Amino acid sequence: LAVIVSGPAAAVRSVRRVLECFGVVHVVGGEAGQAQTLKVINNLLGVVALGARSDASAMGVAAALVSNAMLAVINSGS
Repeated sequence: LAVIVSGPAAAVRSVRRVLECFGVVHVVGGEAGQAQTLKVINNLLGVVALGARSDASAMGVAAALVSNAMLAVINSGS
């Protein structure tokens, strides 16, 4: 789990050990709200990728590609 954190350095230091129990801590800035902004950006990228994958799968089905072969190629990279 990626734990995205921002805030004053002293505050981050005081809670870092606890946060590390949940996952890998990524300190992304010194101002409150910066971690939330990055989380929204990360979620947006995930949703866009999911939509693109869905559209690509539909295109493959429409082209009568074999599903298992299509997934094997997509999952292995290009």
